[in-house]
Amino acid sequence: MRLEMGMEHRLQLQQKLVLAPMIIQSIEILQLPQMNLLEYVEQQLQENEALDVEQQEAPEQVKMTEREKRKGETPAPTEHEKLMEFVQPEFVPEDWEEFRYARTGNGDDRDKKQEALNNTPGRESSLQDRVAEQLQLVEADPRVHDLAQILAYSLNHRGFLAPHRFVRALLAATDATGALQKPLAEVVASVDGIAAVKIPQAKPGVTPEEISAARDARDRVMQEAQQVLATIEQIRLAPGGAEMSLHDIELRYPLVECLLREKGDWSIEEAEAALRLLQTLEPKGIAGRTEEETLVLQIDPDDLLYVEKRKLIECHLEDMEKNRLQKIAKAMDLTLDDIQMLLEEMKDLDPSPGSRLAPESAALVYPDVIVNEVDGHWTVDLVNSQIPTLVVREDFVQLMNDKDAPTAQREMARKRVEGARWLIDAIQQRQSTLTRVAERIFAHQQAYLAHGESALRPLKMQTVADELSIHVSTVSRAIADKWVQTPQGINALKYFFTGGTETESGDVESRLNVKNRVKEIVDGEDPANPLSDDDVAARLKDHGLDIARRTVTKYRKQLGIASSRQRRKW
Repeated sequence: MRLEMGMEHRLQLQQKLVLAPMIIQSIEILQLPQMNLLEYVEQQLQENEALDVEQQEAPEQVKMTEREKRKGETPAPTEHEKLMEFVQPEFVPEDWEEFRYARTGNGDDRDKKQEALNNTPGRESSLQDRVAEQLQLVEADPRVHDLAQILAYSLNHRGFLAPHRFVRALLAATDATGALQKPLAEVVASVDGIAAVKIPQAKPGVTPEEISAARDARDRVMQEAQQVLATIEQIRLAPGGAEMSLHDIELRYPLVECLLREKGDWSIEEAEAALRLLQTLEPKGIAGRTEEETLVLQIDPDDLLYVEKRKLIECHLEDMEKNRLQKIAKAMDLTLDDIQMLLEEMKDLDPSPGSRLAPESAALVYPDVIVNEVDGHWTVDLVNSQIPTLVVREDFVQLMNDKDAPTAQREMARKRVEGARWLIDAIQQRQSTLTRVAERIFAHQQAYLAHGESALRPLKMQTVADELSIHVSTVSRAIADKWVQTPQGINALKYFFTGGTETESGDVESRLNVKNRVKEIVDGEDPANPLSDDDVAARLKDHGLDIARRTVTKYRKQLGIASSRQRRKW
């Protein structure tokens, strides 16, 4: 067989869809919610000199003009003017204009960076900050106190000083000598999933970049697991480590990890003292290393049933979660009533004590659409007050058409003007598409506007797309991250697209209403004999809804309702 290398010309005809940059920009603008669009417009105003904001006469100027038209009348002071009478400074320096100029750098421009800084909300104290603040009020050995501060900033969002996620799986996969009995990749996959260690094969549709990225990710996670295994081995080799149980090694791990990371000269005894100091702080259960330790820390040691409660948590936590009360009673040699009494007394224990100190934050939502009732009819309006009206600067248009101007300048002006016009058209098209889509949505959901969630009707994006003669992907982009304000509250526009189930009478019940039916049935069941998913499906069928058991199971899980075994009251 003879191989030869050479070069040749080949003519090939193929069809290929290529989106122009302007089309891509138009698609991106359609997807932007109001506040993101405002940021984008401001960015374009800085980059394209041919763009400008249409100047509008201020309302105050209009009112003053009307007052001036009234001959012989003295204009009445405005509320702002009345207020300013009480806040006039007692002394105004003669060089005030110079001072103002020096502060802003320009008599007319404002310091935008300083304004942004002033309008930026201060950072709320984190869970770690609040625990560290409590430490400042506690007297302790300086070395232990310093280490406790470090441990405080190692707490996770639940308030745990948790071991690495691989520790428990690696300990379970090692023998008494610490030798790993399974391939390391298998242990990692049991924690992070098979995708964490699997590299895709080279085939059509898989790019070399994707394969390289998957390989790099696998190498990082394998190196991470190797480091955890090395730290476990270090704990075993330390004095007394050979006699430690797997549970004790798991509890020791976060302390040793912290000492290795900080590279200080603290001893493990000082680390344990620092941990005990943290665990005396509020709320109770803070700095627990496992869920069991966190719950035990919340039990009063002086409680007469402390021993039983601690055993219940440390030995039967999984059985408690799955409501296996009879099994627990048999293992602890107690009656079922005793177990129920213990659980009743422990119902206030918090598995995530750190959430009590975590700052509460809610994302701000700005509606893009407002729906109101006017004269018995529903009106759909866009919120455009934040978006400035853009225009093309006339001097750039004149330069573009000036045949006496240099070619380079005319070409530059042409590109700027075309870009400005395209942006203006794209924004207008976004507003038009969003308005049309919203109008069709609420043409179908008028019952919701009047009666609320229970009246929500099934609606598909394809239905709206067909009615507007546009592609369904356009509808999807138009509602992406958009919110609407209605008399029933503020919701995402995608909330109004929901599937449904046909009833025996031929009507269609929305998926949300079916979920509410499931919840109502479960809420009305006998706690001593809870309904199975098959029973719930049968009840729904009695109401004219023929739904499969697996669908009931899916809805029950989405509603956060436990299984019938876990709901049973003994």
